[in-house]
This record gives sequence, C-alpha cells and structure tokens, in this order.
Amino acid sequence: MKTIKEKSYARITLSPDIIRKITNSPHSGYHEMGIIKHMIDLYDIIHLTQSDQDSLTCSDPRIPTDDKNTCIKAIDIFRKKYNTSKPIHIHIEKNIPTEGGLAGGSSNAATVLKLLYNYYNTPLSPNEIKSLGRQVGMDVPYFFLWRNRV
Repeated sequence: MKTIKEKSYARITLSPDIIRKITNSPHSGYHEMGIIKHMIDLYDIIHLTQSDQDSLTCSDPRIPTDDKNTCIKAIDIFRKKYNTSKPIHIHIEKNIPTEGGLAGGSSNAATVLKLLYNYYNTPLSPNEIKSLGRQVGMDVPYFFLWRNRV
C-alpha cells in the first residue's frame, strides 16, 4: 500500500514583549502581549497509509493514540467537513520531545490535515484549512504559514 509522509516541524516561542497597556475595555489594566514564533529544524515524521481500518500508532508509547490525540481530532474534523470515509493508518515517528513546549501536537495535527488534503485530492483553500486547524487547536493554523510570525 502507498504511504505518503511529511515532516512535522517543532516551533519555539521567542521574545515575549508588552505591546501596550489595555484601557477602556473590560480588560483594562492588562497588557497586550506580542511573541515571536519560529520553526526550528527538529521534526516528527507523519506517515499516512491506506488501511483496512482507521488506526494511529506512535514510536513514543507515551503519546495517546485515541481521540485525545490531535491527529485523531484533525482526521475527525476533516471527515465531517469533506464526508470522506476511506480508512487510513497514521504513524507518528516522534522526535520532538513530548510536552517540551515545542508545539509538537499542533504541528502533527496540521501535518495530518495537509496529508489528508493530498491523499483525498481535496481542493485546498487557505482559509478552509486554517479554519479546520483552529477547530483542532488555536496553535494549529500557525503551521500552515511556514514562516516566522509575530
């Protein structure tokens, strides 16, 4: 069976900065914060293979392979949106440290969405894929931008 794969890059957050003090709102007295996000050359590899039934495995046994996993959430959201049902197997070759603050789960979910678009040959709209990503997690759309962000 054909397998497609893609790197799922880690992200670091640099330089938290206070942009301005908030006034005249329910959040008066708080500060608007700015951060710089930067992708680094550390990555998991996500493999997608046609299968007899849906499944998810990971080289790191600490990673959940049930509906708590962001990749499963991404698949469920994609399927509901595009009404797809062809079974797939996802394997995560884990290199990003688990719970290391490097957004590995968000990156993995974004990569799964990209692979699903490719696998099902679904027309790709940047707004649609970002919207689907947001449904998985607020950090997921960042990984569709492929550049540093403030």
